[in-house]
Amino acid sequence: MTHSSLTVRSLVPALVMVCAMGLAAPAAAQDGAVLLRVRPAVGQEFVWTAVMKTEAVSAVGEFQMDMSLTQQVLARTEKDLTWSMKTAITQVAAKGVFAGIESVLRSMDGKEMTKVVDLTGQTTRLTLDGQDVPASGTPDVTFPEKAVAPGESWIASVDAGAGRKANIRYTFKGRSTASGGAASLLIEGVYEPNQSVKSIEPTIFHLDPADCTPISASGVMEANFDGKVLRSRFNVMRTSVKPSSQK
Repeated sequence: MTHSSLTVRSLVPALVMVCAMGLAAPAAAQDGAVLLRVRPAVGQEFVWTAVMKTEAVSAVGEFQMDMSLTQQVLARTEKDLTWSMKTAITQVAAKGVFAGIESVLRSMDGKEMTKVVDLTGQTTRLTLDGQDVPASGTPDVTFPEKAVAPGESWIASVDAGAGRKANIRYTFKGRSTASGGAASLLIEGVYEPNQSVKSIEPTIFHLDPADCTPISASGVMEANFDGKVLRSRFNVMRTSVKPSSQK
């Protein structure tokens, strides 16, 4: 299997990761702990810009994809929420073993996805262009059942690409300040050891204290697919929030 085919197979989970991370709202609990739950209003819309760069560690080549991501809350019940997601690819570049996949990357432009998540953020259903795709373990930030205080951690199973899953340990670091001076809730994610994917740098989420949508997110990870090693870096910045028009 080539590096290019591995990239294509893992592309959708990667896109889901950067457009669905951490969409949850905090609720105050005792002793300074925070109960993280998905709570945005129906009709609320979020837009992020994202840059994803992947390089072949076990070969020579790399690619970069710049995009914007728009996500809107379509419906809400007592148990879950339904989101629409749309990608807009703004720039792609590839070389080495990835040369020639630019058209594949650009084919994600305008793709529309719908996902259903429970109140902890776990995806229970995912559709792409109207077709169901595997949703279990998609790499959303999944929150624990109990409230967490600064310094407390929890483990979630996430999609590591190519149909594989990996465990990642999230830690609530407490209140912080994001780039630009905005107040934030800081969460750090590090993959558990001895897996096919590992953290080169921790995944850092600065979340809006009002609703926990990401103000920014970044991370560097390395995945080993049967001896073919890929290193990926992503940076996400929120650019706008459109409030719900529903009363």
